[in-house]
Amino acid sequence: MKKLYLHIILVFGLFLNHHDAKASAQKLWQKVKSLQKQAASYQRDTSLVGVYCQIAHYYQFKNVDTVSIYARKALELSQQIKWVEGQIRALHEQSNYLVFDGRYANVMDISKQGLTLSTSLGLPLYEAHALRFMGDCHAEFKQWDSAKVYYNKAILIFKKLKNDSMVVRCKVNFGDIYRGQQDFAQATYYYQSALKDYQRTKSDFGIGLVNWSLGYQKVMQNDLDSAIIHFQKVKVIADKLENVFAQGAILNELAGLYLRRDQFKEAIYYAQEALKYSQKYHSSQQIFWSYYLSTHTYRALGDYQKALEYSLLSLDQKDSMFYENFESRIELYKAQYEKDRLLQKQASEAQDISRLFLIIAFFLVAFVIILLYRNSLLTQKKEKQEAEYQQRIAQTEIAALRAQMNPHFIFNCLNSIQYYAAHNNSDTASSYLSKFAKLIRLVLENSRSEKVTLSNELETLQLYIEMEAMRFQQKFSYKINVAPSVDTDTIQIPPLLIQPFVENAIWHGLMHKEEGGTVIIDVQHPSDHLLTVTVTDDGVGRAKAAEFRSKSATKHKSFGLKVTAERIELINQIYHTNTNIQIEDLMDTHGNALGTKIVVQIPI
Repeated sequence: MKKLYLHIILVFGLFLNHHDAKASAQKLWQKVKSLQKQAASYQRDTSLVGVYCQIAHYYQFKNVDTVSIYARKALELSQQIKWVEGQIRALHEQSNYLVFDGRYANVMDISKQGLTLSTSLGLPLYEAHALRFMGDCHAEFKQWDSAKVYYNKAILIFKKLKNDSMVVRCKVNFGDIYRGQQDFAQATYYYQSALKDYQRTKSDFGIGLVNWSLGYQKVMQNDLDSAIIHFQKVKVIADKLENVFAQGAILNELAGLYLRRDQFKEAIYYAQEALKYSQKYHSSQQIFWSYYLSTHTYRALGDYQKALEYSLLSLDQKDSMFYENFESRIELYKAQYEKDRLLQKQASEAQDISRLFLIIAFFLVAFVIILLYRNSLLTQKKEKQEAEYQQRIAQTEIAALRAQMNPHFIFNCLNSIQYYAAHNNSDTASSYLSKFAKLIRLVLENSRSEKVTLSNELETLQLYIEMEAMRFQQKFSYKINVAPSVDTDTIQIPPLLIQPFVENAIWHGLMHKEEGGTVIIDVQHPSDHLLTVTVTDDGVGRAKAAEFRSKSATKHKSFGLKVTAERIELINQIYHTNTNIQIEDLMDTHGNALGTKIVVQIPI
């Protein structure tokens, strides 16, 4: 839950009582309808951008979907009418929203845009906010020195603007940095200094902010009683301000603390209350933590049916969060490319006009020749840039896909390790943990390379199968057969290409058989430029597996084969190869299923 605590600088705001808040919301929606009815004009559009930003800011702690929609509307409209100040305001609201989603890489990119635009337009307040967001990003990744540099730059601007409230908030940021470095004395100094300032100005926002940070520091110091006191203070303030995000987040914190204290009834109460607020706010991250905490609390209470139910919900939520972040990242790349292409076009047009006047003034004939020649070069350059961009996008996507490991598998491995440790089976737990650590290391190392040796890939695959076999108490067996003609140390293939097919054979073929079964991996080298990997299982077959899934109460989402298919398509596109997959249902003479065979043909 580390990211959660670094979000606290944005947790409180919109200090309106319920009646005023409702009236303000109605005024904003009426303003949008009124402006939309007017004829299109620059004045109308700039006003509409302003209202969109107000709506995004108003709903920042009430509903994240509304924030996302109207921040994007404000940015798109301000870009259409080329209103730079509107773009800066929209980027500011987007940064706030993305911090809550934990997409710090996106926030860094957007903050850089906002910093450039606000500096060029002379808007120091937004410049300082952009610097502060960039400091948040560096702090998230424990780049403490860089974070201090950005925060100090922001403080200098806030002081020049005499914005005392933001100067005090930066004190809390520095406290968070020292807390992250476990320099608790220095962190406490900054927290207490900020708390005095907030108490003097009677700022509920600031008091809640500091108590949240102090609570987390107490957690790090293992002083859970003091942490609960601080978090309870935050809860009172969050309820007072009707801050839906803070209500859900702080209730999750309390649930986690009570779970650590083995006070399971209190833990499940707070986890379920947190879920209500998080679903109202539509916070994917907080919903996941509510499910996760409920899973462990129900398991501790001995209610394994509820524990299983919430475990599956947390896994599905984690999958959903990952793919939302992945798609958002790709969209950001595309948007950045479109912006760069527009700037390049504008720069090219300006250069053309300048040269045009010079050429017309002196060499009319030369102008015609040079213009034709230059247009030809520009066309070739544009086509080359377009091709290079498409390849960069494809390489970015394949790198992202290559680096993934099924979140379900990781979660289940950790649960198995915890299970063996809890049942005093320390030898098995230690062996399992060692293999798990080695597997994760291999996956992380392989994810940095476009291709790995076949021996490396087979070692990773064998580790994965052994861990699954241990987790299911050797319910199934396996064989890896490598033909003598295959030189595993020189042949290279994309990493984690075969593992999803083996995983599919185990989960959907063998696990549905009461007596288990066998999965066989055969590696052949039929020709100089072709490697063939065959995955065969004697499971229930695809038809029966589909029948089991249709009867399951929980619709489990499996992305392994889909991701692998997308990777193969991108590999074929980039390297102009023809990697091929063939799936065969094995039947006896009476048409009964004998298992499944998958043949993967990999050009080398």
